[in-house]
Order: sequence, then structure tokens, then C-alpha cells
Amino acid sequence: MTDTNIIDSEKKEEIFTLYKNNDICNLKKYIRDNNISLKEFNRELHKEKIDILIHAIENDASYEMINFLIKHCKYETLNYTFNDNKENYGHYETFHGTFGGYSDYKTPLFSAVIKNNFKIANLLIENKADINYFTHFENIVDFMYNLNLLNNKNLRYILNKGVHAEYFLIHMQLFINDFKNDFLEIIFKHYIFDNNFILNFLNLSNVQKPLSNQQLQHIIRKEKNKLYIHEFAYKNAIENENFDAIMILLDNDGSELDVLLEIISNYKILEKATEKKAIKLVRKILSFKTIYL
Repeated sequence: MTDTNIIDSEKKEEIFTLYKNNDICNLKKYIRDNNISLKEFNRELHKEKIDILIHAIENDASYEMINFLIKHCKYETLNYTFNDNKENYGHYETFHGTFGGYSDYKTPLFSAVIKNNFKIANLLIENKADINYFTHFENIVDFMYNLNLLNNKNLRYILNKGVHAEYFLIHMQLFINDFKNDFLEIIFKHYIFDNNFILNFLNLSNVQKPLSNQQLQHIIRKEKNKLYIHEFAYKNAIENENFDAIMILLDNDGSELDVLLEIISNYKILEKATEKKAIKLVRKILSFKTIYL
């Protein structure tokens, strides 16, 4: 193979042009005719703060081209973190207290997901990229949300790919503060009363006598408790006057009724909802059998 300790800029540009144009045939021919190892070539590119796979993903290379690069660059793992600009850290304090969040730290899978390029993301996962991979500082939810790149589509995608629930619980209060109520809805709908619950519930109904109200309430609370809602979520919501978020929390909180009523009382939720004419929330609270004032 050619000694690539010093990258020939002409060859580099030619390879970049070929994969940007998704010209696999000519790329194969070019690296063969010039005796180039893409694996070694990529190592040299790293010195220039370029990773060929991440660069290709960011520049919308085709599925076939990404697949070609995965095979020929011979990555030991696709779960790696690459910093393409060490001189520009862009750091900040993450919500859960970890100092980091360097915007220049990237992974192939994160790069595909933030572009909503789920076909490429699926390819990476098929090659053992992990949706729960943690960079030096962040999980995928941290990464996308801190860069303001989390949206409904990629949120649903990472949920369906099995991202850890605790990643969202860390961000729940941020979602409330930022009025990202659609995120809350999507997350709760994914984890609570999912298809498995519905099928199990139907099977249970078919094999025994009708459930009592007490048994039904127990089953529902158990299902809702799959995601723990801390009372600070209510505190944040009422302080920010995010009444829709409180509705979502109440609909999905598996706490006992007396616990919910105590929270409502402690944070004066009914009084503030009444003052701000949040009619739906007022009706929701008044639908409870008992109110502690």
C-alpha cells in the first residue's frame, strides 16, 4: 500500500469528490489503482480533524457509500467519539451536572440521527452501533437536546430503538421548563400503555372473571409507575405556568391519589390554575374525589 504519512491533497480531494458523488465504482477503482488503504488514509485524515465516515454522513453520502466505507475503513467499533475541532470546545454545564457537552465531539450514529437519516442510522445499528452509547460527556438525548436538534421524529426513532428511559427522566424538568410538552407526550405514550400492556391486559381479561375496580386501579398504577415522576416536575411546571405539562404529568403519574392531592395542595396548583383560567386543569383536579386545601 502507498505510504500515506503525508496526505496527498489531490488524492484527498479526489476521494472526497467520489464519495460525495456516491460514485462507488470509480472510488473502488481509484483506491485500487493508487494502492490506497482507506483504513490508513482515514488515520491520516484524523490528524486534520476529519473522520471519513462521520464526514460522509454529514455530507449526505448514500446508503451504499456509507456501507462501503464501513467495510473498507475497517473500524474496530462504530461506538467511538471523534473530536473534529479541539480548538473550539463550546462547552456548557449539562442539566444533570456533568461538565462537558462539547459540540465538536461526534459519533457516526449520533450524526445520522440528528439529520433524521434513519436509513443510515439503521445501517450503523446493524453494524453494532449502540443507541445507548455514551460519549466522553453525553448520551444521545443530551447530545441532541443541548444542540437543539431533538425533534419529534428522531425522538420517536431513538425510543423505538431502545434508548434507556433514564436518559429522558434526567431531561424531564428541562422539557417542562422549555414547554416541550410534545416530547413529554411522545415519551409517556411510548412507555406507558404500550402494545405489550394492551395484549397482556386482554389476555388477563380472557382468562379470569371481570376485574374489580380495585384490581384495575392497581394494574393501571403499576403500568404508570414504569416512569417515575418526581414531585419537582410539578414544582417546575407550576413555577413556569406550564399547565399543559401538569395535565400530562397527572395523566401519567402512578402515585396514589392522596400523594397526588398532597402535591396539588403543596404547590397551590388548583389556586394558580384557577387564577390563570387553566380550565382543563381545574376540571381535571376537581374530578378527583377529595381535594386537600
